[in-house]
Amino acid sequence: MIIDNIFYFIDYKQLSVYEFSNKIGVSNGYLFKTKKNKGNVGGHILEKIVSQYPEINPKWLLTGSGAMLRDVDFEAASAENTNQVFNTDLPVLSTSVKNTAIKKEVPQPATLYLSKLCKGVTAAFEVLDHSMSPNYKKGSFVFLEELPNNEIIVFDKDYIIETKKIRFLKNIKVSDQQQSFLCESYNNELHPYTNKPIYDSFYIDKEEVVKIYRVVASIEFNK
Repeated sequence: MIIDNIFYFIDYKQLSVYEFSNKIGVSNGYLFKTKKNKGNVGGHILEKIVSQYPEINPKWLLTGSGAMLRDVDFEAASAENTNQVFNTDLPVLSTSVKNTAIKKEVPQPATLYLSKLCKGVTAAFEVLDHSMSPNYKKGSFVFLEELPNNEIIVFDKDYIIETKKIRFLKNIKVSDQQQSFLCESYNNELHPYTNKPIYDSFYIDKEEVVKIYRVVASIEFNK
């Protein structure tokens, strides 16, 4: 996860979490809380990290792949480019399987080059609802790696699951039903009248699953 990479970088720099947090402008408890809750790090925080520590490789920060430190001649994006868009050259999957994967212009966050971040990723997916908040807010994007089969699932991780009818983003838990995946949302909001979860967990038969994509990274874009 991105938060684990951040803590690894802090250790590498021999900094205290307080020093690092102060440098990027977040509260001292933000990083600890995010790590404890396995939360998502917002795009604005990533921008600050890359801005304050230009030696860090943005691709490594988001995906954990490649070298932690980037080449000195890497061209840093300007913070003035917040209104630019970037065509990821990746298929942006829709929630409906009837609609084939489309090319889509994605807003580019300041100081981050998506062209660098998306190497090795096979697809992107726009989050269109609140079921996975606060980890993945509506309007954010997740970057995906298509898995060759259903046997390499790591439980308690996030995946895009595709059936013949729909694609959806969920956290896959260990299931007591051998032939099914247990899918859970992060949003534990309760219905005001029934007091039951609005986004309840559910099982999906493995035979219904056509494809699975592992979530490699996510970004919340500047508005």
